[in-house]
Amino acid sequence: MNFSEASEMSQKVCDGLKQMGAEKGEVAAMFLPNCVEFPCVFSGVAKAGMAVTTMNPIYTSTEIARQLTMSKASWAFTNAQLLPVILEAISKVQNSKVDWKGRIIVVSNDASEPDDAMKKGSKLC
Repeated sequence: MNFSEASEMSQKVCDGLKQMGAEKGEVAAMFLPNCVEFPCVFSGVAKAGMAVTTMNPIYTSTEIARQLTMSKASWAFTNAQLLPVILEAISKVQNSKVDWKGRIIVVSNDASEPDDAMKKGSKLC
């Protein structure tokens, strides 16, 4: 991926978030491994005026739930392999006023990948 392609992907993330109803000042959690999409998502979220909280892919669902709570995240980016962990974490978040439906974005560089993720109500990016 060259700089031009990365910039384009970043803008698509920004535009997609805005179309989905994201607002400036909201927090997006990034639960992704080191991958080419990571900087594009990070900069796209920032372009949308949102804050980013990053989470290590080896965190447990309990650790993720704590970070989601402390950061007041209301959006999440993950991949198909990590999706079950973040879904479990969200179920552990207490007193959350966030309706997570449609706010978990599954990032994939393989369009054939996560059919299971789509069945759980997540969006592909």
